[in-house]
Amino acid sequence: WWYFPASFACPHDIQRVGPLSDGGKWICGMSLYEEEPRSKCVIYSFGVNYETRFEGEMLDRTDCEIWAYDASRAEMGPGKKKKRRLVLFKPYFVGDRDYVDSKGIQWRTLRSLVDENGHDWIDILEVDIEDSEYATLTSIMEDFDVLPFSQLQIELHVDTKHTTFDNFLTWWERLEAKGLRPFWTEVNL
Repeated sequence: WWYFPASFACPHDIQRVGPLSDGGKWICGMSLYEEEPRSKCVIYSFGVNYETRFEGEMLDRTDCEIWAYDASRAEMGPGKKKKRRLVLFKPYFVGDRDYVDSKGIQWRTLRSLVDENGHDWIDILEVDIEDSEYATLTSIMEDFDVLPFSQLQIELHVDTKHTTFDNFLTWWERLEAKGLRPFWTEVNL
């Protein structure tokens, strides 16, 4: 990570949402999401598994809609019951193409999901999809001229099992060419 420091100063407040351990995220401009919405706030969360404290706290603190996807569960994990009307969960995996795998699991691209849901913009895209993040984000970069989200929250696996330094550098530079800049980094505990 020493080669990829947080290089963007968030011009708003930065607040932790969710636990200080795995699952929590640092959000740029959290107070803006908490204000009366100027328009509909949309969060897509990929790979929620059973760790939904981030999504639960976003529901508690905002009026954002949460569109959550994870085929490893039949339903979203425990969370706040109030505002449940703002949550849509589908048991899909998100990846680099649309298909049904040999186990009968649906895989969808971000392009397919936004088209299906009628969304032009996502306020926060949260990605924790163990081992699929590189192919998925590469597909997103190929599918969209302008990335359709304001903020990307992603858990990356940067060991040699998942990528090499040269491949990661090329991938990272593509993200930057699409306009993304890191405002925070942390080790996943």
